[in-house]
Amino acid sequence: MFRAISGIAISMCLPTAVSIITSSFPKGKRRNVAFACLGAAQPVGFSIGLTLGGVLVDTLGWRYGFYIVSGAIAPFLLLAFWGIPKDPRKTAPITRQRLASEIDWVGNVCISASLGMFSYSFAVMSGDIKSLIRPGNLVVLILAVLFLAAFIYWVTRQESLNRIALIPPSLFRSTPDSPNRARNFSAICISVFFTWAIFNANQYFTTLYFQKIQHLSTLETSARFVPMIVSGAIANIMTGLIVGRVRADILCVGTAAISAIAPLLLAVADPSWSYWAAAFVATTAIPISADTLFTISNLVITSIFPPKTHGLAGGVFNTISQIGMSVGLAVTAVISSSVAEHERRQVAGGGDNDGLGKNDQYALLQAYKATYWALFGGSVVVVVLSWWGLQRIGKVGLKDRVRPADC
Repeated sequence: MFRAISGIAISMCLPTAVSIITSSFPKGKRRNVAFACLGAAQPVGFSIGLTLGGVLVDTLGWRYGFYIVSGAIAPFLLLAFWGIPKDPRKTAPITRQRLASEIDWVGNVCISASLGMFSYSFAVMSGDIKSLIRPGNLVVLILAVLFLAAFIYWVTRQESLNRIALIPPSLFRSTPDSPNRARNFSAICISVFFTWAIFNANQYFTTLYFQKIQHLSTLETSARFVPMIVSGAIANIMTGLIVGRVRADILCVGTAAISAIAPLLLAVADPSWSYWAAAFVATTAIPISADTLFTISNLVITSIFPPKTHGLAGGVFNTISQIGMSVGLAVTAVISSSVAEHERRQVAGGGDNDGLGKNDQYALLQAYKATYWALFGGSVVVVVLSWWGLQRIGKVGLKDRVRPADC
């Protein structure tokens, strides 16, 4: 229930924030900086929460983290009533008829059921990949695929009948006014999926690496993620300032290549190495691609879609990023679990039962290294997608030029 409510809050907040920024700031540097600030708030908040959580776990207890968050949210709720501008558009009152006709309930149920069942299947596989062939688990996976197919059919049918669709397929089609929209938006969505999957999995497995391989405390682990706060904030601010001067594809390709260093370093690192030799560089590089892509993606969305579609496109962007985080963590957990089990069986098959703890440690290390190699492969995919999908978009976040005929 807690995760469901958190997901609803995030899903309602970010698309609305995109619409508020586009309606409050004209195209140009101010809008770029506004999107950069929105993007910077996420990694900074996440990293501060991670550090604070580590302190609380080792001192007062993990429950106090939820108490503090609840108390901190209340003032911001009041601030939102005061600071968020009123919508100048005249809107009809919310009625049962509007709720029934203007929300794609069937699409919501289909995609939610599919994602939930896929998450369950991945969770089962992360424990033991062979458990997926059990009748009950196999049925769940088949149902997940069927619900996904039903969702695609449903939204396509809804749009063809000019009805509300949760994710209209037309978002991924080009128009005469935006001939490269299909390529740009598709590349952004796939890049966002992989980037957020890699970002989330990188943090999770690096935490495990610090605690289970290097045997650091929760507080020591949290302290090692502090560079993420600085690099994430700097990446967003710098992107907002230079995005109007540098082509979007160059920024995305360059930052994706920088973030690819993180899993590569940890894949080849030795646990005995100093923190500054590899882990410091890795934790610094982890958020750079995700934070840069967040700002650029929102600017691309506002440039290739009409204003009335900004909120919807932003919602699709947010949904794909959330799915990417869940799928990335699930897939890497399966990889890690499978490799660890394989290594343990090899050790057991060799007849060496001495130092079982040491052998288990070796199996975990190999599992984490395999996961980092998989994350590095995903990072390379992001580099290629950014180069292919955004090479024709040029610079984004520029002011609209007034043509002489309009003067």
